[in-house]
Amino acid sequence: MGRTWRELWPRVKKLEENHEVGRALSPEEEKRLLEAADANRSQNVRMMVRVSLLTGFRAGELSALAWGQVDLAGRVLTVGKSGADE
Repeated sequence: MGRTWRELWPRVKKLEENHEVGRALSPEEEKRLLEAADANRSQNVRMMVRVSLLTGFRAGELSALAWGQVDLAGRVLTVGKSGADE
């Protein structure tokens, strides 16, 4: 069997905490982003920008979104894999 957590704890390297939380877009920045998305030929880009603005999903959460996480009738999106690995 392995060692107990109590034995390992003093030797565990602690990771640096990320204190950068980002910031919200200003109304002008949001307007410019939506205009740029509308100017893009890809309907997927337009949709992804709007969904991310409405939900707050991170880029990785949005690109990994699967139909199993989408409830169109209930108007609910469920976050899947999330975190610092994105």
